[in-house]
Amino acid sequence: MISKLCSGCKTEKTLAQFYRNIGNKDGHSYKCKMCKDVQAKVYRENNREKVAAMKAAQQVNLADDPSILGRVICCGRASACCEAQIGKGIVPEWMARRQSPRF
Repeated sequence: MISKLCSGCKTEKTLAQFYRNIGNKDGHSYKCKMCKDVQAKVYRENNREKVAAMKAAQQVNLADDPSILGRVICCGRASACCEAQIGKGIVPEWMARRQSPRF
């Protein structure tokens, strides 16, 4: 099993404990998942207003162009996963019935 050193906590961990990042030489993040999660939590706590503004902007974008939502969670191929998401109310039926995905 291949391992690497986390630049955050300075401990050696398996690659499964690092997020994927194809921009890095080995294809994984420099910090382990735990360190990245802590870093993200600290950022959110220290920048509450900025994070709230970003979330509000995303909601406006979704309201203006509902097909954005389809690119995120529905392939548009009317597959079994689309049917399940329709049943749960996650994806509107019209979005899952599209014949060609819009990625």
